Amino acid sequence: MPDANSRHIALVLLEGDTEEEFYSRVAAEAFPQKRKAFRNLRGNFNVNSKIVDAAIHFAASNPGDRFDVYVCVDQERPNYPAYNHNLVHAELSRLPNFRGLFPVIAVLMIESLFFIDIDGIYRFLRTKKTVRKPGKFASFRRLTHRDLSQIFKQSGRVYIKGIRCQHFVNSLDVRKIISNAGELRSMVANIVERS
Repeated sequence: MPDANSRHIALVLLEGDTEEEFYSRVAAEAFPQKRKAFRNLRGNFNVNSKIVDAAIHFAASNPGDRFDVYVCVDQERPNYPAYNHNLVHAELSRLPNFRGLFPVIAVLMIESLFFIDIDGIYRFLRTKKTVRKPGKFASFRRLTHRDLSQIFKQSGRVYIKGIRCQHFVNSLDVRKIISNAGELRSMVANIVERS
């Protein structure tokens, strides 16, 4: 059971490797001094069970610490929840050191948010200014990894999701992405305030 002197930790659960690369960067930029732990769920299949299992394991490994859970997943299908918030919250509420459950849902996917920094994408690819069409990508919520792959292909490169996108993710202006994506602003504000 956590006591009054226990630490408060943000447990950040990530859908996959690309999210791990990106949210590690968000943490480094926006809340480097805050206590946090990252867990990769390795995909969104059985996501409710994976969230509950990861939180139970974390609670058992850190019995003296209070924690919030941040679920960072994609919502690839509109009007279909990325995970069952009520079910997961009911399960986690049984843990004595659990404090809050916060969804961080990327619509349609994490790559959609990358388009907020379209200039950074073009810089990374060294795309000539004469062929850049940033206005084409203004509606970032409608764009996916396929659109990102097309931009890479036009520059003679290949976009590969996961760990291999680390150099690309590190080149993006994460502060610009955070300030223009409500789900990221909320996450950062909650972690800064609560952890």
